[in-house]
Amino acid sequence: MTNIDPIASHLIAAGVGALVMACVIALLIREPRPSRPNYGTIDLRKEDK
Repeated sequence: MTNIDPIASHLIAAGVGALVMACVIALLIREPRPSRPNYGTIDLRKEDK
């Protein structure tokens, strides 16, 4: 059963990485920074105009 260990650890690592990326993207969407207009502040600027 030693073959399942590396697969499980790899899946867990991929899942944790996906959760971290999702949290980072959610924070960027909720709090868009003017210093980085590529993430979605362009739409906000169009609405402000």
